[in-house]
Amino acid sequence: MDEHALTNFLSGKAPPIAEAAATKVFMLVVILYVPLFIHAVMKGLYPIILSGLLFILSGCLQVLQLKNKIQPNTILSVSSVYPPICLCLTLILLVYYTQPSAAFWTVPVLSGCFFLTSRSMAYAMVACTVLPLIAWFLYLGEYLFLYRYVGCIVSVIIMSNIVINTVNRLRQQLFELATTDALTGANNRRYLELCLKNHNLGETFSLLILDIDHFKQVNDIYGHQVGDQVLKDLTTISKHVMQDGDALFRMGGEEFLLVMPNTALPEAVAFADKWRKELATLCIDNTKKCITVSIGVSECNQDFTPNQWLRAADDCLYRAKNSGRNCVKAAHCKEAIKLAS
Repeated sequence: MDEHALTNFLSGKAPPIAEAAATKVFMLVVILYVPLFIHAVMKGLYPIILSGLLFILSGCLQVLQLKNKIQPNTILSVSSVYPPICLCLTLILLVYYTQPSAAFWTVPVLSGCFFLTSRSMAYAMVACTVLPLIAWFLYLGEYLFLYRYVGCIVSVIIMSNIVINTVNRLRQQLFELATTDALTGANNRRYLELCLKNHNLGETFSLLILDIDHFKQVNDIYGHQVGDQVLKDLTTISKHVMQDGDALFRMGGEEFLLVMPNTALPEAVAFADKWRKELATLCIDNTKKCITVSIGVSECNQDFTPNQWLRAADDCLYRAKNSGRNCVKAAHCKEAIKLAS
């Protein structure tokens, strides 16, 4: 999975059908339609031919839109509902002009809709296709065939939902594995990089980088298991004091980063000092010795790159460490970069 695809996956903003998948699926449907199209031409079933051509045309335009070959709101742009409507119409006409057994062509198509579109769209396509066919079978008196067909459709709907629910659950597990630090439960650095590249943090936001003072001594004196527990407890306390919309990331080792969207520097500094004082209550392995932290705060905006944001916050952290530790140092992104250079 490339970075662009992973970014869409992690952000949850990917369309139901990815670009490559949309093209492959559409071509598969067209290939499946070819025998029906040839049959319709030989039999002179012009309504099926017309609806099929409309489906192919609208589907091609929709694929081109997904690939950004056609810009939205132009004369060639089509709504995403047009291909499903044309497909449903083609399936209905196919059964109407041929024989009831042709209805089973709808089963794999409607089953695929649950995996390629939203559930609401899939259910709409099932209703628009199946209900007219049920009415037609009742009119013909094909009751036995109707029972078999309805049973088949119901089974397809149930199995499709079972598979989709399983896939969604596995996807959520994969999402957590891909974005979460295994030790602390905070977001990991790779997710941070992706979030900053595809940010929606507001015109002004703040980054806070925290480092536990003399953490190596904790590992050396009390052992790595105690050190790991300190990191876990720090994450728990941090999540408790975080504001809604903030995101905590573990940068590596004993270094954490907090993203505060739509937060100016004064508010971020006030929170950083509160954060520092809260963490000062964290004692090491039930002893009276508590940790201290140094925090660098940088107010950022869209005039700078993600690397510059991180560099500015890191420079502020470096100043906090050089100022005796257990303190907060802050600067605007532009000022921090200027001071560092």
